[in-house]
Amino acid sequence: MNPYAIAPLIATIAYIPLLYSTANTRPWRKRHTFFLIFLVSAMAWSLATVYLRGNYTPQDSLNLSKLIIVLFALNAVQFHCFTSSFFPPQKGRWLPFAYISLAVIIALVLVGYIPREVEASGGRIYYDYGPWVVVMAVLLLVIVVRNLYVFFNILKTADNPVLHNQTLTLIISIIVLTVFTLISLLPWGKEYPISHFGNLIVAFILSFAVIRHRLVDIRIVLRRSTAWITLGVIGALSFWLLLIFLHSIFSFDLDFGASIIATVLAMAVAIFI
Repeated sequence: MNPYAIAPLIATIAYIPLLYSTANTRPWRKRHTFFLIFLVSAMAWSLATVYLRGNYTPQDSLNLSKLIIVLFALNAVQFHCFTSSFFPPQKGRWLPFAYISLAVIIALVLVGYIPREVEASGGRIYYDYGPWVVVMAVLLLVIVVRNLYVFFNILKTADNPVLHNQTLTLIISIIVLTVFTLISLLPWGKEYPISHFGNLIVAFILSFAVIRHRLVDIRIVLRRSTAWITLGVIGALSFWLLLIFLHSIFSFDLDFGASIIATVLAMAVAIFI
């Protein structure tokens, strides 16, 4: 597999336990619907990127890139639908603005304004987003600012530790996804699937929050200890794939023993954190 396709593949794998657990949750609530649609859109965004970075059909690079941008925008809007379900009743969720923003972004993609040109070479993707990408960025950043404004206000007044941890988790997830996405717009960030590293980090943050802080009321059929083991296995697999990706990019020495030691150390750090 092309090394540039590994990062989005890892992100897809990391969401599988959350998707399975959410889909099997009963009783079903509206928040579960928002969360499930977000998970599906996040996985679809990553899977489409895997196909594009794999360079299987170079002649379709432009159309695939357009699809990926639409899926990313859908993912961002659905993440807002989920996060805004934690807003206090008196705070507006701005859902009409979010869906209008999605419609505007889709329209810009369909008329060919975003992206203007795409060149695929050996798994690297060279984008020319064009000036209209600023409109897309501003629309999504408005949603980000709205979320952070509401959540920071909640954080200041929250005296419930569960609510405090849930809010902090959502703030960190929003910031991580935003920062990695903005980095991917930089000249050197366009070549690599930088935003999917952010997607991967968010997958683990949300998985941890669901198990530890009850971010979503998921009653997994398996015992909680089994859920932790599953998360650990997915984490170890993802870490190994990440090592392979970095090895392919930077060509450093890597053997089985070093991989095991690095994985154990990473898991130990994660446990203590």
